Amino acid sequence: LKTNADDSVSDAIMTVDFDLLEPDKPVLDLTIAVETEAGIVARRQYEAVVDPADLVGCTPAAPGTYAEAGTSPATAREANVDTIVAETSAATAEEARPRKLVIIANRDYRYAEPVRYAQNDAAAIEKLYVEQFGYAPTEIDRYEDLTKAELDYLLGTEERPGIIENLVKRGDTDLTIYFAGHGSRAFFGNQRETTPYLLGIDSRADRLDLTGYSLDVMMERLTRLKSEKLPDGQITLILESCFSGQSNEGDLVTGVSATAGGPAPVLRATDGVVLIAAALPDEVAVWDNEYRQSLFTDAYVSALYGEADQERFGGNADGKITVGELESFLQMRVSRRITQVRPEFRQTPQVAGVGSDVVLANLSEDSLGRDEAVEREHFERLTAREILSARNSAGVQPYLRNCIYCPLKDDLLAFLQEERSREAIRRAEERHARQLLENGSALDIGGYLDRCEVCAQRSALEARMAELESQDLRALEDEALWEEAVKADSVDGYLFYVNNCTACSQRDTGQAKVDGFCQKMSDSVEAQFPPDKSYDGLLRYLASCNDVPGFCGRCARETEAQSLVAEIESRPDFGDAPPAQTAEAARPEAQASEANPEWVAYQRAVARGEWPDYQAFLSQYPQSVYAPEVLERLRRVLAEDRDWQSASEDHEIAAYQRYLANYPNGANVGEARKRIATLEDEADWMEALVERSVDSLETYLRKRPTGLYAENARKILRDLPRG
Repeated sequence: LKTNADDSVSDAIMTVDFDLLEPDKPVLDLTIAVETEAGIVARRQYEAVVDPADLVGCTPAAPGTYAEAGTSPATAREANVDTIVAETSAATAEEARPRKLVIIANRDYRYAEPVRYAQNDAAAIEKLYVEQFGYAPTEIDRYEDLTKAELDYLLGTEERPGIIENLVKRGDTDLTIYFAGHGSRAFFGNQRETTPYLLGIDSRADRLDLTGYSLDVMMERLTRLKSEKLPDGQITLILESCFSGQSNEGDLVTGVSATAGGPAPVLRATDGVVLIAAALPDEVAVWDNEYRQSLFTDAYVSALYGEADQERFGGNADGKITVGELESFLQMRVSRRITQVRPEFRQTPQVAGVGSDVVLANLSEDSLGRDEAVEREHFERLTAREILSARNSAGVQPYLRNCIYCPLKDDLLAFLQEERSREAIRRAEERHARQLLENGSALDIGGYLDRCEVCAQRSALEARMAELESQDLRALEDEALWEEAVKADSVDGYLFYVNNCTACSQRDTGQAKVDGFCQKMSDSVEAQFPPDKSYDGLLRYLASCNDVPGFCGRCARETEAQSLVAEIESRPDFGDAPPAQTAEAARPEAQASEANPEWVAYQRAVARGEWPDYQAFLSQYPQSVYAPEVLERLRRVLAEDRDWQSASEDHEIAAYQRYLANYPNGANVGEARKRIATLEDEADWMEALVERSVDSLETYLRKRPTGLYAENARKILRDLPRG
């Protein structure tokens, strides 16, 4: 390793430490450090997904050495991007100390004006600590729009500690807390109260003693944390808020002047906790609308980028920023800028809790100035935009592995996911396109081209569709006719295809469908043939035979049944009634028709097949042995009438086709088929009229040369110009 200025070789030790963030998850926090006699000269930190079996025989680093529990990637997407900590060639052993940055940005308040630039301030602080001090994402926790209860949960209450204390794993941890949001004093309640409060987004400024988060409680909690768990560490609290009861937009409580009565709140700094406040308790923290940031945060970021240590701003250029240098720079920068943006206000940042000579930050020799940081961010943003504009998905992962602040990271990850989804869609469409090119119809290809997203095979499919459309018109008409039959999936539809097909490529299949329907109906009717060959049973069988559609042929035993009925009716005793009749002999057909009005009425009702005749018979002979049969016939006739009325009201092809499927031998079959033909003719005519071109009208005439609108089509054709 060449580590000296003269390129001479010095002994160097590379140390690799790791920590499993969660025992049951293979996410590794890996730290690689290079150390010479002068100290640590380089350090990189990664998160990686590993096989736990590969770690057998290795000993993890001490808990909390480089990573805290619970900081494993939330998703696989986060895990597959290396997290690189910025290198510092002049790093010291002190920089190996564990550290944590907690950022709270409360912008959208329910009962107060929004803190307009809270999120911008939080982003600037996060960027500062990542670029200037090499904080890894696992060392930064960022929260937005916390309620009072969430502040209690995070920071603790007077009785219980918050979860922030769980982030501390070692006694030399550096903990920094940044809060951007409203602060205020209590207006009502105890008029002598001087407690400053931080506002959750649901806090009510008129009763902060009930709804605000006490800054005194927070300082007490941090002081206790410092003494009990961080004896060798440092706690810094940065407050981008004011406590005067006013904000940049005016009074927090409508109708109550912030300057009317009551003492000013007191910011009580404690030993060991560095308190950096944006303003004195009775002043307002001002926003800079030009830079879209708060004055104090803008000055603080510039200070820690190294300007506070520069001699031109009163520093001593020793590579360290002390409390005195920071406070002097903040007051100078804020007081100068406030006279330009809001001269009616005063704002005096203050730093308290430790002596003025205490070092707050060490600057490495190659640390960035703010101008360089802005330039780097600008370069990274331009690079990200170039990747997005060029849709260069291959460049996303290398960019994310090497960027420092990574602007537009979410946009890049969303773009990468979109490209992966698009690639999956492309592969699926490619498979479908190959199938269509092999055996797809013109209609199938057209539907695919209307729905596809990537459409990589559009040219080939369009050529294939043009080839199919140029085939024989009779074949295309036959294909359309068969598709209609399949869509209807009814015996009438298949029969219509068999009787009217042109190329008849599917005639055998259609005829098989019709034959299957007829076979089912025949089996049902033949099962009704009476085993005892009784007169009544034979009549029922013959009546069922009448319901079989003509295209299915005659019943198998219809001739036999008719012969048996004729033979029974020709018997000499057919009309005689014996003195003592049995139940079988009491049937009306056993008596002479001329002498039995019940039999005559039954024959008349069955012959006419109208519901009034059936009702008249049932009214006159409710106890007749024919009553069940007549009642069933009546129900069938009424159901058919009801379905016909419903189909007539809908007046659609599908409705009439349902009627034909349910009643293939019904009273309105002829009318239903006539109406279907009319509707199809009207649909073709409307399609021709919509385009109103020579081709569309000629297509209509070829399909329907004797259609309802054929003469109109010919008349319009004569008037249309031909190119």
